[in-house]
Amino acid sequence: MLRREAPGQGDVLDLGAVRVLVDDRAALVAGRRVDLTGTEAAILRHLGARLGRVVPREELLRELWGVEDAASTRTLDNHVARIRKKIGTACLETVHGAGYRLVSR
Repeated sequence: MLRREAPGQGDVLDLGAVRVLVDDRAALVAGRRVDLTGTEAAILRHLGARLGRVVPREELLRELWGVEDAASTRTLDNHVARIRKKIGTACLETVHGAGYRLVSR
């Protein structure tokens, strides 16, 4: 399988201690494979394409679910919480009042 190291540009997002195999819907956390749902992988792909930059939750809701009224749903927040349980909290930051940011540590 071809692996590209550029975040958001291929199969692998290298976040330091965590490697996300986006197309395989999995992550390697301390060498252990963790399965991701399709939605979790899509969120990480979207954030990985903007690595280090804050992505507004409204953008994620609009792009991934087609939701225009972000105030009425907690769906994204629930998915982010599940991602954090699977890969840890260090890579996926909440920027209060602004959105989410994926960082490499």
